[in-house]
Amino acid sequence: MRLVIRNRVEKRYGHPIVFSSDCERLSEHIFETTGTRVSAQTLRRLFGFLSGSTQPGPHTLHILANYCGLNSPEDFKQNTAIQLELPQDKAMIQAEIIRHFYTIDHVPGMDFNYQNACGNIAEIICNNHALLIELGSFLSQHPIAQIYFFERFPFIDGLAGPYTSFLKNYMQHKEGFEPKLFGNCMLFLGAFLSQNKKDQEAYYAQILALPDYIQYHPFPTGRRRVIKIIQSDGAERKKEIKKAFEEELIMRKDKEVFRATPYYPFIMVEGLNLIKEYEAASEMIKIADEFYSHSNNLFVEPGYHECFKMSRAITYFHTGKEDQAKILMQSINPRDFAFTNQKYYSIMHTILERELCSDSAKRKKELLLGRFRELIQQTKYTYFKTHWPT
Repeated sequence: MRLVIRNRVEKRYGHPIVFSSDCERLSEHIFETTGTRVSAQTLRRLFGFLSGSTQPGPHTLHILANYCGLNSPEDFKQNTAIQLELPQDKAMIQAEIIRHFYTIDHVPGMDFNYQNACGNIAEIICNNHALLIELGSFLSQHPIAQIYFFERFPFIDGLAGPYTSFLKNYMQHKEGFEPKLFGNCMLFLGAFLSQNKKDQEAYYAQILALPDYIQYHPFPTGRRRVIKIIQSDGAERKKEIKKAFEEELIMRKDKEVFRATPYYPFIMVEGLNLIKEYEAASEMIKIADEFYSHSNNLFVEPGYHECFKMSRAITYFHTGKEDQAKILMQSINPRDFAFTNQKYYSIMHTILERELCSDSAKRKKELLLGRFRELIQQTKYTYFKTHWPT
C-alpha cells in the first residue's frame, strides 16, 4: 500500500520524490495545502529513505488522503492493484551503477558537464543512508571519487553522522597535506557544531601539525584560519582575525584564477558569524564585493551563492542593517541552498527568520521553533541552540 500512497502523493505534488531532501519540500507543500503538517522524517520513513520503515499511522494517512483529494484513507486501498514489488536489494543495484560511473576516465581539465553529473550522483548518495553505507569505502579509496565526491561536494549536513568515518578513510588513502587539512577541518566543524569538545580538540591538534602555508584551495585555507579564530579568544583572537585579512590579500594576489568567486571571504564570513564576530564579517563582505567578480562561474554549485546571501543577511542584521537583511531574506529560498549544506544553512535561515518576526507573529514563531528543533535533531548541531533567542 505504501507504493500506492507514494504514487498518489507524487501525482498531487507534481514532482517525483527522488531524494531525501525532497521530503523537506513536500512537507512544506502539504502544510501549505492542508494546514496540517506531516514531518519530513515521517515522509522519509514512508518513502523508504530510512531503514526500518513502517506503514504510516492513521493520523498521517488522514492528512495524506486530504492532501490527495480523497475522502478517506480507505480510498488508497482501491488502487492496490497497481502496487509493484521493488527489489529489496535496490540500494545494492544503485551502488553498482554508481561504481561504474566513477570508473569513467576523466579527461584532465575542467569539464562542467562531468562535474554537474558528479554533483547529481553525490546528492543521491548523501540523501540515501543505505547507499552511503554501501559505497562509503569505495568512494574513500577511488581516486576519481575522492575528488568528485569528497572534495568537490563536502557533505556538511552529515558531519555528525556515518559520513565522518568515510571521510577519515579518505584521508588515510589520499596522499598529501591538503587532503589531511581538508578532512580535519571538516571533522573539526562537525565536532564544533555538535559540541563534541574532545573530538574538536583532537582535530585541532591534527590541523596544527600540518604545514601552515598558502598553497591550497581557498576553502581549506579559509577553514584553517577560521578554526584558529574559533579556538582563540581575547587579544589572540584579534591577531588571528588580522591574519585572516592578510591571508586573503596574499591569496587574492597570488591566485588570480580564484578571483571569479569569493571562496575565501565566503568561508570567513560563515565562520565569523558562528562566533558572533559580525564586524569582521562585515569587512570581509566589503572585500568580496570590491575585489571579486561574482560571475556565474559554471564550476560553482549554484546553491553556494544562495548560502553566501544567507551569511550576508546574518551579518547585516547584526551590524545595524536590518532593512538590508530583510530584503535579502525575502529573496532567499532554503530549497536553493547547496544540497551539501542545505540543513546547516536552513538552521541559520530559521533562526534569522524568527528574529525578524514581529512580536505579534506568535503562530509563525511557533512553527519556526518546531522547524528549528527538527533540523537540530536531524543534524545533531546543538551548537545553534545557544544562538536561539529565548
